[in-house]
Amino acid sequence: MAWRAVNDYGIRISYRTYDYAGLGPHRRQHSGITAKRGLWEVHYDPYDLSQVFVRTRQGWITVPWVHLPLVNAPFADFTWQHARRLAAEAGLDDTNEAAVARVLDELLTRGEHGPDRRSTKVGGRTRAALPVPCRPRHPGSRRNPSPNLNQRLRSPWRISASSTPTPKLKDGYEQA
Repeated sequence: MAWRAVNDYGIRISYRTYDYAGLGPHRRQHSGITAKRGLWEVHYDPYDLSQVFVRTRQGWITVPWVHLPLVNAPFADFTWQHARRLAAEAGLDDTNEAAVARVLDELLTRGEHGPDRRSTKVGGRTRAALPVPCRPRHPGSRRNPSPNLNQRLRSPWRISASSTPTPKLKDGYEQA
């Protein structure tokens, strides 16, 4: 939640501008809450910054972000902050929301495609981004790798977590 003024351009939160025609009667007006210096109560979801919600005397107004058409995917506050850092590192004005929106869109587009498959830098060293296949364990070894989560969920066998004694099958597993 934030307390903001409704100006001619709309509402500004963290270098993002939100505007909607329904804000017309409330622009440059006192909210009636003197304890907050006449500012308006604004709520937003930090995991979806595409819109904010303004409380008026008549009820809530949903106000969209003005640069939403420039971004092709939903984004969170931490993604916005990261895009601002990337814009500043690229020499762009990180207070210009249109420039940051373009950086954000590029960042989200790259995120859709997943990590770079060629190589990645880790601790100053270049390593392959693809996982290196592990040598299978000898069948007679004591520690067998645990099945992955999907195999565990599909399996009719599960590890017993109850404290009451139950008849167990081989290797401490019981039938579900």
